[in-house]
Amino acid sequence: MFNKLGAKGILLIISSYILLQLLWWAYIILDLQTQVFDNESIINKRFMIIGEGLVFVSILTFGFFKLNRSIKKEIQLSRQQQNFLLSVTHEIKTPLTALKLSLQTLAKGKHLNDITEQVLQHALKEQKRLEHFVDDIFAVNALEDHRWEESKSDLSILPFLEKIAENLTNVYPANHIHIQCPEISLKIDEKALHIVLSNLIENACKYSPFCGNVDVFVEEKNKCVYFHIKDQGDGIDVEYHKQVFDKFYRLGDEEKRKSKGSGLGLYLVKSFTHYLQGEISIASNQPKGSVFTIKLPR
Repeated sequence: MFNKLGAKGILLIISSYILLQLLWWAYIILDLQTQVFDNESIINKRFMIIGEGLVFVSILTFGFFKLNRSIKKEIQLSRQQQNFLLSVTHEIKTPLTALKLSLQTLAKGKHLNDITEQVLQHALKEQKRLEHFVDDIFAVNALEDHRWEESKSDLSILPFLEKIAENLTNVYPANHIHIQCPEISLKIDEKALHIVLSNLIENACKYSPFCGNVDVFVEEKNKCVYFHIKDQGDGIDVEYHKQVFDKFYRLGDEEKRKSKGSGLGLYLVKSFTHYLQGEISIASNQPKGSVFTIKLPR
């Protein structure tokens, strides 16, 4: 409900309620005075109450006016930031596509020496990473602006996960992705689920040690489907379990960080999990690492 009303709507409701309460209490006080004081005293006290009430209402109105203007500026700034991100990503998307085609064309050429082929494959890998980042920004903006187009279909989970694992194995060849999944089908928005699971599995690969295992375990119980993604990384302290889902939030010092990323991945995971009417949780893996669990209704 509050999401639909927005900050300005909530502020208007609160200010209206406070004003009505003030008028009601002023009426009760004035009514009680007529029963206690004589006419002359009543007139003097009424003037005093009305005067003080007007001063209080004026201060309150001024405060709400300033607060409303601040909220309006924040909303406008947020929209400008979103528009800037969209315009930048649109500008990046076209040269990225052209770059990808050029690199793919070169990679298909004959008589390439080992060094040239290595350089081309590395360039294609980095191009794909940048393209993925641009796609994440588009997805975030579409969901936040309620422009995401829902498209539900019957989806077989095991081949869906195997395809994600295959794509990520090409990017993280040293990691081993193990999938345990029964024959389950879901009627779901495939694109949204892909964003959730691919980001989680990629994070697990990214933060696991070299040649580390990433376990993806799927189970069905109580009319829900659970996806458990387990990594063997350093883990996440309990105090940061909520913060890691914040937009652009990343643990550690940016200047000393070795792992690449934008801080959008887990924000996307949480946002699209809620969009799919699901829940997400984090726990510690044993002997080390983290376990992310996605719970989705059947």
